[in-house]
Amino acid sequence: MNAKVGTFTDYKVADISLANYGRSEIHIAETEMLFGFVQDLEEKGTYSGFIEASSRLTSNWSWKLNGYFFSSDDIEDPYYFLRRDDHVQFSLEYYF
Repeated sequence: MNAKVGTFTDYKVADISLANYGRSEIHIAETEMLFGFVQDLEEKGTYSGFIEASSRLTSNWSWKLNGYFFSSDDIEDPYYFLRRDDHVQFSLEYYF
């Protein structure tokens, strides 16, 4: 094996006009979204769900959205006291 240590080969860019397309693909890859829904099969009136989403706006700014909801119409359900409990949180974050 005759590899030279410390040698550097300068690479040439074939088409620099595609750089903006590559940047937009990176921004899309930094977006995440998760959604879930749960319903009790025995008690049709009880369900819950959530949504979580985030994305990076720039190299320093990003946003996040978290939402949770719960519904129960059965008085005998142990979670009836949460019958209409919803929560939504939005945050804008700056990294330095």
